[in-house]
Amino acid sequence: MQAERMCIARDLWKAGIKATICYDSIPLEELQEFCKQGGIQHMVVLKEQETGSVRVRSLDKEKISESRVQIKDLVDHLQGKLSTSLKRPSPQRPLVTKEQAQQSSNEPSSTFVPGNERLVQHPGEDGLEH
Repeated sequence: MQAERMCIARDLWKAGIKATICYDSIPLEELQEFCKQGGIQHMVVLKEQETGSVRVRSLDKEKISESRVQIKDLVDHLQGKLSTSLKRPSPQRPLVTKEQAQQSSNEPSSTFVPGNERLVQHPGEDGLEH
């Protein structure tokens, strides 16, 4: 089982997918909550009695879905799920102007915009004549 975990992690890392192996027997509910809080969208669950396949749990805010995937298809399956989730806009990130951010805090701040999204500045929003 340990060797299988390492092979799966290696394949995910090779594909550019971040992966962490949990060695402790943490209850699944606690692990799911940890993943949700950490922004982890997918869990790969290995069970000894399910040789050759894994369960992929996808964690959305509203629901948890689970699918059984053959280990040989895991990387493609996760890449498909990740590319789909990147295409969906995330409603939890409000956009604020630089002035609003500075008014709300004197501390330096930064905004992260994923590579699949673009900030578009419309003519006149910067205060300059176009």
